[in-house]
Amino acid sequence: MHRAYNRTRDSNFSLDGLTGFDLFGKTVAVVGTGKFGRVFAKIMLGFDCKVIGFDLQPSAEFEALGLSYAKRGEIGGKADIISLHCPLTPATYHLINSETLKRARPGALLINTSRGGLLDTEAAIDALKTGQLGGLGIDVYEQEANLFFSRSLRRDRHR
Repeated sequence: MHRAYNRTRDSNFSLDGLTGFDLFGKTVAVVGTGKFGRVFAKIMLGFDCKVIGFDLQPSAEFEALGLSYAKRGEIGGKADIISLHCPLTPATYHLINSETLKRARPGALLINTSRGGLLDTEAAIDALKTGQLGGLGIDVYEQEANLFFSRSLRRDRHR
């Protein structure tokens, strides 16, 4: 957006470097197939994407959509887009790390709108720099809990 704004201001209306890609025909991995993951999967099906799932606790509702699960080590290599929709637990902390990013399809897009701790931030930055990741869409980050929630609120949430 900033690049487009600056170009327009300078009377440069070129679209070079500003366009995205078509979702049609892409393979999308939904990591976490609870309610939010299933809604996202339905949206991606509407774009005629191939959708695969990964979840520590597979969902019959996800499979009822005609979708299948991949094993943990398989999703990255198969997916053009990986979208995270799972809670942050000890089992999912840094679920996406340098090892999983190495197995990802080169140029894949990673989306995390779930919890920042699911993603090893430094590994993601390195993968972006090398081009292993083609893009990163986040609205959360690893240290968010320490900034946005007081300790008393965190304690109350776990009661």
